[in-house]
Amino acid sequence: IAADIVTMYATVTYTDNKSAQERTVTLVYPHETDIDAGKISVMTPIGAALIGMQAGQTIEWHSPLGRDQSLTVTRVVHPPFKNHG
Repeated sequence: IAADIVTMYATVTYTDNKSAQERTVTLVYPHETDIDAGKISVMTPIGAALIGMQAGQTIEWHSPLGRDQSLTVTRVVHPPFKNHG
């Protein structure tokens, strides 16, 4: 997998293309979610949208509230590899 692909535990910076607001989050499993620490679940709509994206890619969707949404991944950082064996 390329270094700029969003995977589990990657820290992702993206820009909301409607508001120009930048946000940085870490993609985690549901039981590890901690919004205050910027850890979002892969099971949330935004987490599911981010997984597999590459830096520079944009995704657009229509929210359940009827709003057009768009975000662009600007940076992907992976945690250091840890051997658990």
